[in-house]
Amino acid sequence: MCFSQDNTSEVCITAPAMLRLAREYAKDGEHSYTDKLKRIQCILVDINTCILRTSQDRPRFSPRHTNDLEDWITEYSNQLPPLENYVIPGGGKAASSLHVARSICRRAERCIIPLVRTGDVDKETQVYLNRYKHFTLQLTRFH
Repeated sequence: MCFSQDNTSEVCITAPAMLRLAREYAKDGEHSYTDKLKRIQCILVDINTCILRTSQDRPRFSPRHTNDLEDWITEYSNQLPPLENYVIPGGGKAASSLHVARSICRRAERCIIPLVRTGDVDKETQVYLNRYKHFTLQLTRFH
C-alpha cells in the first residue's frame, strides 16, 4: 500500500499519462468521448497538484467535476444493456488502454484513502476517482 503523498502522487500522475494514450487510440477509432477524456486528464493533473500542496494553499475540489462524471455515466449507461457479468479487459487498443487507466485509478483511489482520513486530501477527490473508475468501465463496454 502507498500511504505517503509522494507515492500517491506517483500513482496519480500515471493515470493522466495512460488516459492520454487511451485518447489517442479513441481518436484513431473516431470515438465521440475523446473530449471527455481530455477534460478528465486535466482534472487528474489538478488532483495530483492538490495532493502535493500543503493544506493551507490547497484548493477545494469542486463537486461539479464529480457531477459531470455522474451525468456522463448515466448518458453512456442508458445506451448499454445492464451489466450482468464481470467485464474481461480487452476490446481493442482504446478499450484496453481504458482498462489500464481504470486499474491505475483503482490504485490511486486506494492510495488516497489515508490522506483523506488525515485531512490532507479533500474527500471529494476520492469520490471523483471512484466515479472516474466507473466512467471508464462504461466506455470500455462500447468496444
